[in-house]
Amino acid sequence: MRNFIDYEEENCIGVEETEKQGNPDSFIRYIGDSTTNVMHDKLCIKVNEIPESDRITLNELDKTMKICHNCRRKIYIRNAIKDDENFSWYLDFFDAANYGTSRLRGFIYMRGVELLKISDIELQIKYKEDTWIAAYVKRNRYKLFHNSYVFTSKYDRRIIPGKFHVQKKDPMRLTDLLRYIAMYDWEGHFC
Repeated sequence: MRNFIDYEEENCIGVEETEKQGNPDSFIRYIGDSTTNVMHDKLCIKVNEIPESDRITLNELDKTMKICHNCRRKIYIRNAIKDDENFSWYLDFFDAANYGTSRLRGFIYMRGVELLKISDIELQIKYKEDTWIAAYVKRNRYKLFHNSYVFTSKYDRRIIPGKFHVQKKDPMRLTDLLRYIAMYDWEGHFC
C-alpha cells in the first residue's frame, strides 16, 4: 500500500473561524447553499464561491439538498465516519484501493455503512448488525475479518463483542470484499 499522505485542505472562508469560536453547532461538516440548494463538504473548493449570506452550516447531511458533484466522494466518506480527524486517511484508503465514487455511493452512502479507522492498515466496517475489519495485506489485497457469534436458535444469534474470526482465508480486492459484505447473510451459516 502506498504511503498515506495528508490531503491539502482548501481554505474554506468562514468555516474554520466559526469552529474556533466555540459556536454551539461548531462541528461543521458540510456547507449548504440556500440559493442553489446544493450541499458541499466543508473542504470543497466551491464553498469559496457561496456568498456568506447564502451559506448554511451543517453537521449532518440534509437529504433535501442536492450533493455537489465536485465533492460527493468526500461527502459519502465523511457521512460514514465519526472521527473527522482521520478524514484524509479514509480518502487515501479508498483511493489506494481504486474504489470509485459511484461504488462509495452505492455501498457506503445508500446502505448507511459506518466506518472506523482501527490502525494505519485496518478499517472497521459496520453494516446492519455485523462488524467487519478489512486489513491491508499487499498490493490492493485485504483480508476480511467478521465479528464472532453463537447461534441462540435457528433464527437468532448473539454477537460476541470484540471477537473476530477470519471470514475469507485468501486476501481479496476491496471491491470484492465490500460486495461480499453487502451480500452476506448469516442465516446461511446455520448448521
